[in-house]
Amino acid sequence: MANNQISTQRLMREKQKMEQNPSDTFLALPTRQNIFEWHFVLFNFANDSPYKGGQFHGIIHIPSDYPLKPPSIKFVTPNGRFAVGEKICLSFTNYHPETWSSSWTIASMLIGLISFMHTNEKTVGGVDCNNYQKQIYAKQSIKHNLLNPQFIELFSPHFEKLSIRLNETQESQSQQPDFQVNLLPQRQEEQADINANNNNINNNNAARKLIVLIVLLLAVILLMSYVIFGLI
Repeated sequence: MANNQISTQRLMREKQKMEQNPSDTFLALPTRQNIFEWHFVLFNFANDSPYKGGQFHGIIHIPSDYPLKPPSIKFVTPNGRFAVGEKICLSFTNYHPETWSSSWTIASMLIGLISFMHTNEKTVGGVDCNNYQKQIYAKQSIKHNLLNPQFIELFSPHFEKLSIRLNETQESQSQQPDFQVNLLPQRQEEQADINANNNNINNNNAARKLIVLIVLLLAVILLMSYVIFGLI
């Protein structure tokens, strides 16, 4: 009970500090029912980031003896770097209690998480996607989030900061997420373009060969005519 009270006080201080000094790259807050369940949104990625324009929702489960023990972290929004719904293995998560330090805060963990998203280091809970796929996930992320009632409940007061318009919410609620559906057709279109280019190249090569064959045939005919008529 004493640890629980200490953890609650620590989390309330962190919450207050983040409210007083809000970040430009993430939002984080606990649910109304449980101070030990925090939700976050990573956003406002750099222009050269494959996640540009994306907003990625995730959950941090805080242990009752925090900050003595590390939390677990998982993503709700597909992002191309971490699997949805799987706990992530990082130096500040519950996979590595031996490297955990009580100096870590929710804010510093999210900063570290954003940094790790831009690496190719393999880890439990990670996925292997190219930048093109990550860009597709980023473009579809807001629509995906707005189909999640919990996301709307928690973060609707922050929609202005996230640059989410109300009409986007209404449109998304009337549609199914197509972030996975769109990924395949666009790749198929690329493949179709490649096949068309290959066909054009093959056709051009065939035409060139035909022209060369005709020229050679004419040369042979001319040569034979010269020989025959020359002898006569």
